[in-house]
Amino acid sequence: MKSITTDFFPEVDGNVSLITWAHAVNNQDYLSKTLANGKIMMIEADITEGVTKSSDKLIPIMAHPPNKESDLSLESFLGQITNQANPIVRQGIKLDFKSLNAFEKSAGIITYYHKGAFPLWINADILPGPINSTHEPLNAHRFLELAKKLPNVVLSVGWTTNYELILLWLLKSGQCQLEKKHGKCSEILIKAIFYYMRTK
Repeated sequence: MKSITTDFFPEVDGNVSLITWAHAVNNQDYLSKTLANGKIMMIEADITEGVTKSSDKLIPIMAHPPNKESDLSLESFLGQITNQANPIVRQGIKLDFKSLNAFEKSAGIITYYHKGAFPLWINADILPGPINSTHEPLNAHRFLELAKKLPNVVLSVGWTTNYELILLWLLKSGQCQLEKKHGKCSEILIKAIFYYMRTK
């Protein structure tokens, strides 16, 4: 069974721990520097509902709560990365959604810009964590319902908790496999899932 992400980065030879990341790429300056950095494989950014410096209209922006203003909208973010998608600059994206409203407003933008040319992970905390959980999770049913409609994405789900371990599950024909180890499950949610687990 193949992985959308590791197939895109054959140099890691199936070892997802070798994938290099830029985190919280939530402003234009950081995005420009990240796109110019050939060593970065995956770009992680936060999406919430807010305004840009040039408009008061509520739209999906690149920001982490409590911030509600950014110089970078999701549409601009995806547009710039799409323009950079070529055999030389090879970078994938992880979008971390902080509200259901932001995700609902983002679905059409994602569908327009993402045609499967690079890995795209859709992340959200959709369940309450068991320890020190202080944040309200997104509605799991609605999030999964919307995520299933997005083509060629990796679904990354988690708990509202403080300790995480990434486990990669691949789903196909009702089966899934834990990369680097073996495992099975009976329910298919989407083409690929990254599943977050507490280990302590």
